[in-house]
Amino acid sequence: MIDRVAASSLLAFITSIGLISNAFALYAVYRFKHLHNTFGALCAVIGAANFWDSLIHLLWSAYGPYLLEFYPFGEAIIRGHPGKIVGQISSFFLDLKGYAHLGYYSIASDTTVTSAFVTIPISFAFIQVAPFFWTDDCYLLYSSEMAIWEYADTPCNNFYSFHIDFILPVCVYCCIIVLDIITVFTLRKALDISQWNQTLKEKRKLEIGFFIQSLFQMGLSLLAYASFFGFSQYATDDWTLFGTTTVVWASVHSVDGVIMASFHARKAFIKWQSKITPASSVNGETAMKSLRNGEAKFVVQQ
Repeated sequence: MIDRVAASSLLAFITSIGLISNAFALYAVYRFKHLHNTFGALCAVIGAANFWDSLIHLLWSAYGPYLLEFYPFGEAIIRGHPGKIVGQISSFFLDLKGYAHLGYYSIASDTTVTSAFVTIPISFAFIQVAPFFWTDDCYLLYSSEMAIWEYADTPCNNFYSFHIDFILPVCVYCCIIVLDIITVFTLRKALDISQWNQTLKEKRKLEIGFFIQSLFQMGLSLLAYASFFGFSQYATDDWTLFGTTTVVWASVHSVDGVIMASFHARKAFIKWQSKITPASSVNGETAMKSLRNGEAKFVVQQ
């Protein structure tokens, strides 16, 4: 049996970080011009998915179990139809975060291209949670006793949890890994071509920064799925199961937000630094010239 207070406190802490970091990531996409493209739009999609799923984990996983203690209708909400709907929405946001990585390879500013790359992951995530519309047979519920999200023990869910919720993401992530390998060789070739052109060189640096960010986020998603479908199978106690499922689920959104916020803030800081450095250099040179002129006048007067 999980200590409800300890589990809720831990989830509240993790999800609070997720809300703050992803809110900043969303603001960065709006604020910084270098993110006004397809890559930035997908960052916004991922940030929004992380933010709303973190909010669900905060309100439902961290504080939801207290409904069972203080309100007589708590059981009907947590374990009833509302709980099934919440599980469906939460699963949608997790799937959306994963599928959005498919479009991370474009920095086009064209509205049509951006719309297509944004629509594809949303459609895939919606299709993946479609079986949950039949809430009598397929659903995902939060168990306050174990502090984990559980699939219904039905033929529909047994099929769904393996063939759709596991096999399908694995296939998608394999495609993303192949695209990452292709991108590495493409960027290396592009760097050789653009090394004598300053404009292209700056563009390549931006693309490399985006690519490194996507690798960190992709690695995080792979670790999360490995924990969901691998490490959790070897859990020997309730806390280990809680840590390899619910905590990982909440943490993947929080850490993902921290990654995006860090990369966006770093890029903004570099741009800000590049703007003030020339001015500082000019002021320094002016001061040195004034000092030399003053010394020269002093020598003449002597």
